[in-house]
Amino acid sequence: MLIANAQETSPITSDNYTDLQSVMQIDFTDLDDTRFLTGWFALNADGTRYAVTNGQGTVFDISVDFDTLSYTTEEIQLHPSDETLPVSVVDAVYVDDDLYILYTLDGQAMLNDLMLKMQNPIALFSGNKNEAILYIEDSPVLSGETQIYSYRVNPLEPLETLPYAPATVDDAVRIGRIPLPYVVTSTFEGVVTLWDVEGDSKIAEVDNGTLEPSVFGNINTSASHLVWRDNPNQNLYLLDFSTGDNQYIDDLNGQYAQWYFLSNEADVIIAVNLEFQPIIVAWDVVTSERTNLGDYRQCERPQPDMSRFSADGSTLVIGCDTGLDIWRIPQEN
Repeated sequence: MLIANAQETSPITSDNYTDLQSVMQIDFTDLDDTRFLTGWFALNADGTRYAVTNGQGTVFDISVDFDTLSYTTEEIQLHPSDETLPVSVVDAVYVDDDLYILYTLDGQAMLNDLMLKMQNPIALFSGNKNEAILYIEDSPVLSGETQIYSYRVNPLEPLETLPYAPATVDDAVRIGRIPLPYVVTSTFEGVVTLWDVEGDSKIAEVDNGTLEPSVFGNINTSASHLVWRDNPNQNLYLLDFSTGDNQYIDDLNGQYAQWYFLSNEADVIIAVNLEFQPIIVAWDVVTSERTNLGDYRQCERPQPDMSRFSADGSTLVIGCDTGLDIWRIPQEN
């Protein structure tokens, strides 16, 4: 089902974020009769392509034309002719016009047609500083302990293992959902470090000034800022890695958000599923004004399975068991 009216869009900023709205919905039942078990999806840099899977070895590559409010799909079969072999899609990323799919086939880790020597791949990232590089996280179980590794894959070169820089940091936790090649860690006393795993280097180290860890949050595409909240979900902050300034944004009053996103200019903060409600909430960083932008499409389960923000800062997508809800800022004719 397609709704609203939309054309090409602009990055979300403090000047236009209140116009952010649902411009298109893609129903899984329109793609395939097979039941979709999850709202997982991959998203390209400008929010015009999406990859979803029905969980039976088929990936649907969706291309959207926002000028005509239409989309086309290409079906990619991951299973061989013997469909009895178990196939499980782990993750996927777009690099320009190419789609890379990380999956297991009969227990063997695969990246498109490349067999990988790893036990338990858990995530795939495209390097936003070098789009020819892909990163794979593997979590092999050794002596009952799970360790995280990062790998760099250049389609033209053999697999290369990269050191996991933050693993050497004492008394620090890694903030989840930060896209590689960046990693953000925080000590329990509030020292926050931005890492570049590609260069095995520390980019910035700042004190958030609260004497408590930056528990959960996200960075903008350039990794200049971190939006984060404290452990009891009481306070929302914005941390500037270049100046070390940690700006208080709002009192969350214990409200939990499943996802936080930060605009490219770090002037708008977006939360999805705040306090387990099907809403999208945004804050103007300068004024700290909080705006409820509205409800996203209804899901059969209490929470969406995934939400992503495009690298160009233009598109917010929420995926759940019923399909995808795409939010952008419509342009005037």
